[in-house]
Amino acid sequence: MPKISVIIPIYNVEKYLNRCIDSITNQTLQDIEIILATDGPESCNAICEEYAQKDSRVKILYNPGSYGKAFNKALDVAQGDYIGIVEADDWCDKTMFEKMYRKAVAYDADVVKCGFYFAYDKSRKNYRPLHLSAYPEDFSVYNYPAFLGSQPSVWSCIYRKDFLIKNNIKMMEERQSFIDTPFHHETLYMADKYILLDEPLYYYYQDNTNQSVQNIKVFDGLNSEKYSYKLIYKDKFRYNELKEGFILSTVTHLRWNYERLQTDEQKKAFWLEAHNYLNSIDLTGIQFSFFDNDLKDFYTYLKNSRQKPEKCYLDNYNEYVVKLLNFMPVLKIFTNHNKIKINLFSVIPILNIKLNGLYKQKYKLFGLFYIVTVKKIK
Repeated sequence: MPKISVIIPIYNVEKYLNRCIDSITNQTLQDIEIILATDGPESCNAICEEYAQKDSRVKILYNPGSYGKAFNKALDVAQGDYIGIVEADDWCDKTMFEKMYRKAVAYDADVVKCGFYFAYDKSRKNYRPLHLSAYPEDFSVYNYPAFLGSQPSVWSCIYRKDFLIKNNIKMMEERQSFIDTPFHHETLYMADKYILLDEPLYYYYQDNTNQSVQNIKVFDGLNSEKYSYKLIYKDKFRYNELKEGFILSTVTHLRWNYERLQTDEQKKAFWLEAHNYLNSIDLTGIQFSFFDNDLKDFYTYLKNSRQKPEKCYLDNYNEYVVKLLNFMPVLKIFTNHNKIKINLFSVIPILNIKLNGLYKQKYKLFGLFYIVTVKKIK
């Protein structure tokens, strides 16, 4: 029986697939099973078959039907004590699974989570979005409920297979973005031993324009939040214990989803449905313990108004960004309804602009390298 079964859901990633699979086959922990769950196209299937022919640890699962189905079907046939999931355009440090497995054995853990990089073609742009040293190694979300609002990063974990089976923890099977959030939440709720390894061992690739989060449908994020709420609200006691963190996660994800929508029509449709959803869930006793002022503002606007504001402070960053090249370190931009404060805290002479705190890659412009934050002024 292998120590870990690594599941790789595959669809339309032939450009990156060899790099991903090589990073798994070359792990220092060799006692692993590698399940390639491929939905094609043929070019991806051919790569999978090439690896299966030369490495007996590689198994192929054809045409699962979606990312979630790929994971669930692979879980049913996996032989490993622990389960890992790796996205087919990402890659892993060669020591990742050995280090995580050692932690799992040492703590008899249900879940082990390591750190990760946001990774780019130009490695100098790589950065760590989360430092797990802020939390104890032997971690419980009941002591740190705000962790529910962190990046789901289900691919930077290993999960005890018996733990997943016993608690019937599965992925959403709809073909959509954001299916990892409910899985992330449920494993946090249910694990008796959740261990953190504060070392970045996974590379979460950002330059694939075909990523699902680069091509989201309007209600993907909202559907995921509804699914996650249904899972936790089945146990009212657990929900009440984690309510502050769960609502933080919900509102954070709704805002993030809203920001990524491209047209005003999409934003208006999303706003109405998100407003209705927010008013349908149990918000009694919320103290906003973990909300910053901007997130609390978004929550208030969204909960109280069925219509998106005509000039929402989250919209139209481009019109502010284009002006940045001519600005001095601290200044204000006034719009019809809002005041925006630009805090320019670093200027580096490289031909690129990175906007720290904005999510869309389209906001990169050529010119000097400015790192900025954009905030609403109270």
